[in-house]
Formats: sequence, structure tokens, C-alpha cells
Amino acid sequence: MSTDNGNRKHQALALGTSYALGTFNDNFFKQAGLLLAVTTGNAVFQSQVTFLFALPFVLFSAWSGWLADRFAKKSLVVCAKTLELAAMLAGAWGMVTLDWNWMLAMTFCMGLSSTLFSPALNGSIPELFPVNQVPRINALFKLGTTASILFGVFLAGVALDQAWIETAYPFGRWLVAILAVAVAAGGLVSTAFIPSYPGAGSRNPFPWSAVIDSFRFLRTLRKDGPLHLVIWAEAFFYFLSTLLLLEINNLGGAELDLSYTATSFLPVALMVGICAGSLLAARGTPESWRTLLVPSIAGIGILLCLVPLVAAGDPAFRLPLLFGLYALAGTCGGLYLIPITSFIQVRPAATDKGRILGLDNCLSFCGILLAGQLYLPLSPLRPSHGHVVLGVLSLGAALAFWAGMRGFRHQNLAEPLSDPAPSAVAPLPPVAHGPGFRVLLSLVRRALRLRYRVEVEGLEAVRSRDDGRPILFLPNHPALIDPALVYASLAGFAPRPLGDEHQVGQPVIRTLTRLIGTIPIPDLRREGRTA
Repeated sequence: MSTDNGNRKHQALALGTSYALGTFNDNFFKQAGLLLAVTTGNAVFQSQVTFLFALPFVLFSAWSGWLADRFAKKSLVVCAKTLELAAMLAGAWGMVTLDWNWMLAMTFCMGLSSTLFSPALNGSIPELFPVNQVPRINALFKLGTTASILFGVFLAGVALDQAWIETAYPFGRWLVAILAVAVAAGGLVSTAFIPSYPGAGSRNPFPWSAVIDSFRFLRTLRKDGPLHLVIWAEAFFYFLSTLLLLEINNLGGAELDLSYTATSFLPVALMVGICAGSLLAARGTPESWRTLLVPSIAGIGILLCLVPLVAAGDPAFRLPLLFGLYALAGTCGGLYLIPITSFIQVRPAATDKGRILGLDNCLSFCGILLAGQLYLPLSPLRPSHGHVVLGVLSLGAALAFWAGMRGFRHQNLAEPLSDPAPSAVAPLPPVAHGPGFRVLLSLVRRALRLRYRVEVEGLEAVRSRDDGRPILFLPNHPALIDPALVYASLAGFAPRPLGDEHQVGQPVIRTLTRLIGTIPIPDLRREGRTA
């Protein structure tokens, strides 16, 4: 048993190391690009970078969650790291020549790499460690990754300021490009130390309509109020932190006229605070978010509203006071994030964990994507005033979370939700069909008449029933064509067909069965008696 636990810890450590190298590269290269954009007057680049990095998470999180449930996690990590190396080679050329298009292409590929990697990391933590240790492990992971982010953000400004030798292009850009490629190569080499375990072999159908599936699944989570609220809370955190980092860069570079290095110190203060808050939150449990969520986001809001006062103060004390404000705001952020991350990992039942983690990624990066677009209308404001806007948003979120928690304040949050999807056998209302459906139904009926002659008897007796009880229609001679014949004859009753969940989940068929409101049922030959 101890040997097995040791192997699992080594696997988690190897995954964490590989992830930390990736987060370093993400933030090192991105921060270098953002600093160059600010000083060259290319404010649109900040919005474009944020949008393109978040887009793969929005589009493909459901797919990466499905892959993580079906295949070995190491395979996903190797693919992600190979893609990262290719992205950094493209981005390096863009950094040296200041070609924004190459850097934007690299940003999208890095987002895609992180989309593949994230479920392999987050899905493994609750599998490798007991529930009561999950906050501590998350805090250690957050500490390691935040340190890598901190170092990457800080080193970006330092590297750009270097001029060791004379080169055709500024030496600082060469240094950023070489370091980024070297770290990406090191991340790929580190995957050799990750033990390979077989995948879970999930038999869930592939989520072809990834984004639509994610938001449809989000609606089903409403009956689990705590999980639904916490997923939205995490999405708000990433929305807020993305906007805040963009405003911090502008505050240092545009409003306060600080150097690259000094400007990079400001987000470093935020990351230091997140590390401190994460370590404090590690002493709690996944349910600690109930007491920490509202105070921590309110604290962030108050601290951000104080930034204009500090920015307008004595220049001799401005930088250390800003550092202190951002460090305190980061501490509140760590207390906010670790409990909700842990709760999302342990709350779902094992059969739904992958889908919910994919949904969580999708929604969080929708927040990041939205932040990138909202930055443009905020950019005409002075960055210090933009901080006040973010502070007011945080205080509003605190009020909304407090109101949302009132409905389940006394609910047992430690009990996992066994099945967040609505029951397939529960009474369901008829499906409302529009004109497009009626045209399709007419075409199907005409096609069936080319081969079959169908006579229907007894419908008058069915229509005359007024007792309100449901009606079950069963063919007396089951055949593959029977569903089409029976439905075409009885469509006036808006029936809800039953279908094998593996068959109705196939491409094309899946879209058609949703159109007519098919209720999926498990196949006992595949799932066994426990389905």
C-alpha cells in the first residue's frame, strides 16, 4: 500500500512539475508581449491575447475532459507539451521580429495545449489523495504554479531590459525567445518521468457539440445549488483576475511611467499574496468556501478601490504601498480560490467528475474571454480608475454570492451529488415543435411512403381520453424501421421516444434525437445491473 501511495505521489509531483513549467512559459512569454504592446501603443494586442488564449478552453474543454476520462493521462500530457514546443518556436520568431501575428498564433496554441493538460492534472488530484487532503494538495499545487507564474511575469520585464550584446533586433527580445523555447523543450523532456497508468476507459459518447453540451449541462446543475454557485464563483475569479492583470500593466507602464522591471513587480505582489492565501486556506476543508467566499471577494473589492489614493500619493512611497495592496488582495484571492477549487473536485460523483471539470474550465475561460473584450471599453479610463470599477464589481459579486447562499445555508455540502443530470424516466413535458420541425416531418413521411403503406386504426379512441394519464405506445413487431414509422404516425401526440444511450449519442443521430426529445436509457448488456 505504501509503495502504491508513493508512486501516486510521484505521479502527482511529475504532473505538477510539468504543469509549472508550462504556466511559467505561458506567463513569461505573454507578459513580455504585453509589456511590448503597452510601450509601442498597441493596446488592442492585450485584448487579442486574452481572447485567443481563452478561446480553446471555451471551444474544446468538453473534448479534453472526454479524452482525460478515456485515455491515459500521460498521453495527453505528452501531446500538450509537444504542442507547447511547436507554439514557442512560432512565438519566438514573432517576439524577435515584433511580428504580432506570430505571437497571436502562439497564444492560441498555448491555450490549446493548456486545455489538453488541465483535466489530466485536476482530475488526478481527488483520485490520488483522500478528500481531507485535497485542499492541502491544491494549495501546494497552487503555490508551485503561482511561484512559476510569479517568476515568469517578473523575469519577462527583466529579460526585456537586458542589452548584453549588440544585435540587429533588441537583445532583450532574443533572450525572451531563447528562454521560452528552452523551457518548452524541458517541459517535454519532463514527461518521461511521469508514470503511465491506463485510462479510465469511459464509455460516454463523444461530445461533438462541445460548447452547446457544456452549457446544456450547466442548466442541469441548478438542482445542486452549492456546486452551481461555486462554478460561477470560480468563473468570476478568473474574469476579475484577468482584467486586473491588464489594468496593473497599464497602471505601471502608462500612468506611473515605471520601467519594465518595476511594472513586473506589481503583478508579482499579487502572486505572492495568492501563495500566502493558498497556504492559509490549506488548513480548511472543501466546505470552507461557505465562510470564506463572501469576505474574501469583498476584501478584494475594498483593496482595489484604494489603489487611486495610493497612485496619487507621494512617489517615494507609491511602489511599496501598491505592492502591499496587491499582496493583500492576492491573499484574499488565495482564500477565495482554494476552497472552491477543492469543492469542485470532490463534490461530483465519480461518473460525472470529468464532465463537470470540463464545464468548469469552459465557464472559467468564458470569463477570461469576456474580460479580454471588456478591457477595450475600459481602456480609455485611467488605469487607477479602472481599479475602482473592478473593486465595485467585486463588492457586487460578494452581495450576489451572499444572496445565492441563503437558499442552501443549512444543506449538507459534503454529500456528493450522485447524478446531476435529470432522470431519464421522470415524467417530462411534451416537446414543443416549431415550423421547421413540421416541414422535416412532412419530408420524412413522404420518404416513408415510397417504401411502406401504413394504416393506423384506433387513434380516435386515444384522442378522446381526457383523464390526463400518460400514454405508452409500443410497436408489436420491433424492427429497425419501427421507430421512424411509429413516430411519423403519432407525431401529433408529441411523444418522447426511448433510445439506447450509446446509439442516440452517435454523430448526426444525436442531433435528430434531440430534435424530437428522445429520452436516453442505459443498455443493461453494456452497463450491467447497476445502470
